[in-house]
Amino acid sequence: MANPLLKLAILCVLLGLNTISSQETGPCLTAGAKPGRCVDIDLCPFLRDLAQAAVLSKQEQLLLKKRICGERKVCCEEPSSVTSEPPITPASVTRKPIVTSPPTRTPTPTPGRKMALPGTSICGLDTVGEKIFAGERTELDQFPWAVALEYRTEDPAAVKCGGSLINTRYVITAAHCVKHVQKEDIIARLGEWNLEANPDCDDYNNCNPEVIYAEIAEIKVHPQYRQRQNDIALLKLKKSLNKDYYVHIRPICLPESADLMQNLFIHQNVSVVGWGGTEIEPRSQFKMYTSLVTISVNECQAELQQTLTKPKLYANHICAKSATGFARDACGGDSGGPMMASVHGSWYLIGVVGFGPPCGKTLLPGVYARVTSYMDWIEDNLVD
Repeated sequence: MANPLLKLAILCVLLGLNTISSQETGPCLTAGAKPGRCVDIDLCPFLRDLAQAAVLSKQEQLLLKKRICGERKVCCEEPSSVTSEPPITPASVTRKPIVTSPPTRTPTPTPGRKMALPGTSICGLDTVGEKIFAGERTELDQFPWAVALEYRTEDPAAVKCGGSLINTRYVITAAHCVKHVQKEDIIARLGEWNLEANPDCDDYNNCNPEVIYAEIAEIKVHPQYRQRQNDIALLKLKKSLNKDYYVHIRPICLPESADLMQNLFIHQNVSVVGWGGTEIEPRSQFKMYTSLVTISVNECQAELQQTLTKPKLYANHICAKSATGFARDACGGDSGGPMMASVHGSWYLIGVVGFGPPCGKTLLPGVYARVTSYMDWIEDNLVD
């Protein structure tokens, strides 16, 4: 756990009520050099809820520390509306936050040799680039970290979820995909493209090496997973892959640098990949791709109030929706798959497909697990 004294010092600055500051605002730059406003922390729900979390990771504490710009003030990328009225104190009103952040830090895992994540010379490489359009079939060797999860509890066996390869031994997926499955009943299909062929060949007779059907040694579901909260899990492969990987199987990068940990990825162009349903069939035979744009958790919460379920969102969620006015989103069967952003030429996993309204039928956003909120848990559990 991160140093509690450091957290206490941060909270004293941010949440201390001895001095009530005015709501004067001014321009500022976040640690990622993005424009923001220096505002009272109550006007920045994401950072307010982070400061109020029971447990903070080292990266989250660093983020809060770097965003402080005055007494009870933070540099906020997307503050709530600011007025010149004096702030209302907790003594006169009980605030009900739109977004709260449950703790995501977990106990130390079982002893073992910790595994490293690959560097950008290996991870996130895609020779095809952004060649295709949303909702189209990917190229044969595009997004080589996408994993198809086959369930042998089905008759016949069927692909029902996706995942992302992050190193030679581990796949990230959604907890709801594997919570009630035995490790013997699930297979990770690595280097997959066409679910009905092996090896895969495109229309020009270019072929990949054979798909690897990897057995699972261990399923690690986030210990605080509850329905739509902390919906993330790790699959440990029985056998490690070749350390140099393969032409059709490579890992995606994870956002472990300080700059990426502090990036909220709001209004970011992203891509989602999987074998989920299409307009004409419940499951796609081929690996498909769609383009979306992320929105803030607060925007997302407001938009999803139109739905019957009215889900409650947290700071460890990230949302994305169509940027074109056409209904596009991840679909059933895409669960657990990657939401990816291209940063400086490398693809990074920033979200894990979670839940949302029926895909292809609405412009409402889908909801994903925010990967930066779980980096401590992920790295602690990468045990060989």
